[in-house]
Amino acid sequence: MKAKFDNGKCYACGKTWKLGDEISQTGKSNSKGNPAWCVDGPNCQGNMQTSGTIGYKASEDKVIWKEPGELTDDEQVLIDGQERVEALAYKITKETHPDLSENSNGFGMIVNAKTMQLLALMQIKATKESS
Repeated sequence: MKAKFDNGKCYACGKTWKLGDEISQTGKSNSKGNPAWCVDGPNCQGNMQTSGTIGYKASEDKVIWKEPGELTDDEQVLIDGQERVEALAYKITKETHPDLSENSNGFGMIVNAKTMQLLALMQIKATKESS
């Protein structure tokens, strides 16, 4: 379909269009639940995630998250510790991969791996200190 207004913008990839440009639905919905439109249609890069050279279409499933209610002091200590470890993992990743986008899957996977490594090292240190 031809765009019926100027300065339209795809919510997923950010590409813009002008009045009369050919646009089509991406197969996704925008934040208001309306069909999303893009000049690339279903091939919109905002719908794609890449891993190496292989692309796959991103999908979302509805997940019901439970509210934890009021946290105990011990639970808050755990959350604070997890946030600190993730912050350290982020710092290490940013220093060792300065050109890697923080929003990329690769960056997130490295931060996750560094977080797990730090937690393992913390466990070793705690075990040695307690013996």
